[in-house]
This record gives sequence, C-alpha cells and structure tokens, in this order.
Amino acid sequence: MLDRNLIRYLIQTLGEGVLLAALVAAGLAYAAAQRRGGLLREAEYRARAAEERLSVAREVHDIVAHTLAVVGVHLNVAADTLREDPAEAAAALRLAQDVRNRAMKDLNALIALLREGPAGTEPQPDMSSLGALVADARAAGLDVTLHEHGDLSTIPAPASVAVHRIVQEALANTLRHSGATTAKVTVGRHPRTVTVEVTDDGKGDPTGGGITDGNGLTGMRERVRALGGTLTVGPMSRGFAVKAEIPVAGSVEDAVAGSPE
Repeated sequence: MLDRNLIRYLIQTLGEGVLLAALVAAGLAYAAAQRRGGLLREAEYRARAAEERLSVAREVHDIVAHTLAVVGVHLNVAADTLREDPAEAAAALRLAQDVRNRAMKDLNALIALLREGPAGTEPQPDMSSLGALVADARAAGLDVTLHEHGDLSTIPAPASVAVHRIVQEALANTLRHSGATTAKVTVGRHPRTVTVEVTDDGKGDPTGGGITDGNGLTGMRERVRALGGTLTVGPMSRGFAVKAEIPVAGSVEDAVAGSPE
C-alpha cells in the first residue's frame, strides 16, 4: 500500500488525473505479475509431475525388466528339462518364484511410495543388494563376478540406488540379448566419485542393429545425468560395457559440465 503522505504529495505535484492513471498502471502491473507468478508456479508443478512420472517409469522398468529376464531363463530351463529331469525343472521353477517374490516386494514398496509419499515406506534397493543381483544372474546361468573397492558405506543414498539400478539393468540386458557366458561387475569409491562398470563377453552389439536407447538405456542415462554424472555404453573388442561415474563429493557442477548431452 502507498503511504498517505506520499499520495498527498503526488496529488499536489501531479494532479488527480495523472495519479489515478499511475495507480491504475500500478494495479495492472501487479495483476500481471501475479499472473506470471501463477504461470511459473503451474510450470514448476508440471515439471515436478513430469519428473515424478519419469522416476516411476524408470523404477517400474528396472524391476520388471530384470525380473522377466531372470525368470525367463529359469522357465526355459524348466521347459527343457521337465521330461528328462523333473527335479532340475522343479528347482528352476523355485528359483523363478524366488525372483518373482523379490520383484513383487520391490513393486509393493514403490506402490506404497506413490500412495503415502516418502514417509513410512521401505528403503529402495541400493548397493547393499548388489550381491543379490549377482546371485540371481548366476542362478540364471551367467558366470558373474563382483568386485568392490573402497569404502562403499559412505556413498549417499541417491548414488547408491542409481548404482544398484544400473547393475540391475545391465545384467538384465546381458541375459536377454548378448549371449554372454561371463560378466564382471566392478564398483569403486574414489575421493570425489563412485564408479560402476558392467562388462560381458557376449556380442559387442546386443541388438544386432546398432546401439539404440531403449527404455533401459534411457533410464540409466536419466538417473546418472540427474546426479551430475556420466554414462558410457558400447561394444568392446569382445563383449559389451556399461560404465558410469557419479559425483559423491566435491563439485557436482564440474561433472555436469563434462557430461555428454
């Protein structure tokens, strides 16, 4: 509100007509500012909603893709051995059921997050669960080794969850597409970053038609970029590699500046 003394001074100096025009202009400017503020808030809300949808899509894809890849291998084993070795077929079905049950637990936790918000939900799977991912892949017939370097207990939760999801998706792709017999998962804690690398001895181009960003690769890129990190995927001389570097200390801005678009 304008001060009364200021209004009297303006009336004496400018006259009532000019002052009225000035007040109308000020009111219009204020209304326009309010509208702009409302539009900005709406844009921010839409951006947050879009990011939340992408986050949910990534989580669902990672859980379902890994589960289908591992369960599919076990079902194939069961189908191939049902007549000649019913015991082996039954064991494969039990392994498939175990993987399915863990996936349902992850999905239920995600549903609880959507219904109730962050409070009161189970923690998301993180680097402490890498052993379970490797065990699932081994049970599906892939010879996987896990190598961990440095103090991984100090990794912040967002980076830890991202590493878990990267390993999950990379191993699922190896099982589905590459025809690999061996794979190696390497995770390291460095002064400013955490690195994760998943390599296999399969086909250098798993799809046979050039490297393309499906939902899995897109989700990995989005996770890593959101944390200011870099992701590299592609064929090796023999096999395929997925490599990510995520800042966990120091300047995140430096890492973002060096990240490929």
